[in-house]
Amino acid sequence: MIRIEAFCDDKKAGQVLHALEGLVIQVTMIPVRNAVAKGKKVVGAGQPTTGTEVINAVIATALKIGATLITRKEILAAAQTYGVAATAVSSALAKHPDLKGQGKGGYKIVSKQEQK
Repeated sequence: MIRIEAFCDDKKAGQVLHALEGLVIQVTMIPVRNAVAKGKKVVGAGQPTTGTEVINAVIATALKIGATLITRKEILAAAQTYGVAATAVSSALAKHPDLKGQGKGGYKIVSKQEQK
């Protein structure tokens, strides 16, 4: 088996899916917020672009709604929408100063932002 990852314009997604029909086992479509085509390459634009920035964005969103706990699953889902690799987020999670592990896959927000 081989995994293929590709970016396509929103308007061409239907054509791509029809072309893949019968050739692939499983297709997952994920909108990528910060992907911008520049010639024949995809470049990042906007924020967040690193694992730490994704975690900070999730923390800020959680604090806005009054939550003090976040899960690894929520963080990885956010990373996926921004096109940030799960490995980058996992690495950043291990050393993020504003989070403390809470059970299996949970993190308590312990930053000073929490009191704002």
